[in-house]
Amino acid sequence: MKPGPEDGEHQSQTDNASRQDTLIDPHRSTKNTVPSPDAIHYPHHVPPINPRFTKRKLRTMVDEILKVEPQIFGSKVQHTPIARKMELWQTIVNRVNVVGHHPRTRDDIRRSWNDLRGKVRAMASNHHIAVQKTGGGPPPTPPNYTDWEGKVLAILHPEGLTGLTGGMD
Repeated sequence: MKPGPEDGEHQSQTDNASRQDTLIDPHRSTKNTVPSPDAIHYPHHVPPINPRFTKRKLRTMVDEILKVEPQIFGSKVQHTPIARKMELWQTIVNRVNVVGHHPRTRDDIRRSWNDLRGKVRAMASNHHIAVQKTGGGPPPTPPNYTDWEGKVLAILHPEGLTGLTGGMD
């Protein structure tokens, strides 16, 4: 009679295979086992860490985005074809990359734009909150915006900075 799974032989073979996998696979190892150096798998491509945008690159980015802002973010965004938006973004990328040594992608520039917008919005909102808290005292000094932060502030909607007036809590 041939031994089958009911005799436990099949089960022990799979247990041995899984134990061997555990010893070889560093991701499945326990606290007490240390994988050998040749068992550790390193990623083939580690993306480089991008240096910060320089002031010149930031200024160029803001100027170029503001030229086409209605078409890529604003009032005309729904009427602008996707191909045209991609073309506008590529133009922005090309002009920003001319300024510095480290090339940027569209995603890098969009992320930087969103970060800058959020930073400016937070600065303006915090100033507005501080003004409301004074209770008749001297108003706090406004934040010192750089020239590109001032340009970004000019296109932000006031309701996004101060909240809606006349609304109910």
